Amino acid sequence: MERGVTDMGKQKKDYVGDQISEWFESQIRDRTNMALKQRNEQFGIDHATDTDEQLIDYVKQCAEKLGRAPCMEEVIGGKVISERFGGWIKLLNAADLPVPRSVPKRERRQIYRDEYRRQTKLLKQEIRSNRKTQRENRLRQAAISNAEKAERLQRDMAWGAEHETDTDDELLNYVRQYAADLGHTPFSREVPGAQYISQRFGGWAVVLTLAELPLPKDMRPPTASQLQKYQNNQNRIT
Repeated sequence: MERGVTDMGKQKKDYVGDQISEWFESQIRDRTNMALKQRNEQFGIDHATDTDEQLIDYVKQCAEKLGRAPCMEEVIGGKVISERFGGWIKLLNAADLPVPRSVPKRERRQIYRDEYRRQTKLLKQEIRSNRKTQRENRLRQAAISNAEKAERLQRDMAWGAEHETDTDDELLNYVRQYAADLGHTPFSREVPGAQYISQRFGGWAVVLTLAELPLPKDMRPPTASQLQKYQNNQNRIT
C-alpha cells in the first residue's frame, strides 16, 4: 500500500515536471519564431538603402559562416534581398554562389538554432529575475506585516493599560459596539486594544463567542477547554 502511494506521488511529480518542460519548450519556440520575424522586418527597414553590392557581400558573409550557399530562408532579410534581385537564384548567380539542393526544415536552420539558444538564455534569465523579484516582494511584505503587528501590539498594550480596570462585560460591549460600527464581526486587527482583550479572555474566538457575535469565515470556534479555562478564571476572581 505504501509503495503504491509512493509510486502515485512520483507519477504526479513527473507529470507536473513534463507540463513545465512542455510549457518552457512552447515558450521558446514562440519567442524564437517571433524574434526571427521581427529581425527580418527590421532588416528591411535598416537596409532599404543598401546597394546591390552591399547585399551581395552580406549574403557571401552568411555563406561563409554557414559553410555553403544559403537558402533564402536561412538568411535574415532573405526575402527582402530576393525581391530586390527578382528571385533568390538570381541573387546567388550575382554572388557566384551555387544553388542549394533543398531547403532545410525550420528547426534545422542555423539562424533558427542560434535564435533558439538566445531565447532560451533570455527566458531563463527572466525566470530567475522574476523569482528574485517575487522573493524580494515577499520579504518586503513580511517586514511590513511584522512592523504593523508590532505597532498594533504596542498600541493595544497601551490601550490595555488604560482599560485594565474595565469589567469583562464592558470589554465585550466595547467589541459589540465596534462590530455594529463596522457592520461585521471584527478581526482582532480591526479593534484597538484587541490584543489586550484577547489575552484577558484567552483568545479572540473566545471574545467573539462570549460577545455572541458570529465568527468570521475560516475562524475556528473556541474549544471547550478554552471556554472552561475562562470560566475557571472568573470563578477564582469572584
